[in-house]
Amino acid sequence: MEIQRVLEFGQTLLAGEYDASELLSKIEEYSQLFEQFMAAGGLKQSAKDDLQQLADLHAEILELADSARQGTAANLKSLKHRAKGLMAYADNLPKRVSTRKPRKG
Repeated sequence: MEIQRVLEFGQTLLAGEYDASELLSKIEEYSQLFEQFMAAGGLKQSAKDDLQQLADLHAEILELADSARQGTAANLKSLKHRAKGLMAYADNLPKRVSTRKPRKG
């Protein structure tokens, strides 16, 4: 596997605007591509400049993944807060359920 393929995919990943699920799938695809490159012994065959470029690109992608993780955690916290408010509103049920009909008179 060539280092140029990994570099090109990483650059397109950083250049694009994705929603959370697309970003996760793109990062997973990059991760698999990077693992294949490492397993094929690409470090021994690559030039020093290409390796430095790959290291910088990899660091940027890791920062992107970390910021996406933090954003997802913040979104989950917000959703839990909203869900708690909704449950407090929707949970106003009678405290006791009567099975008898009320008496007349």
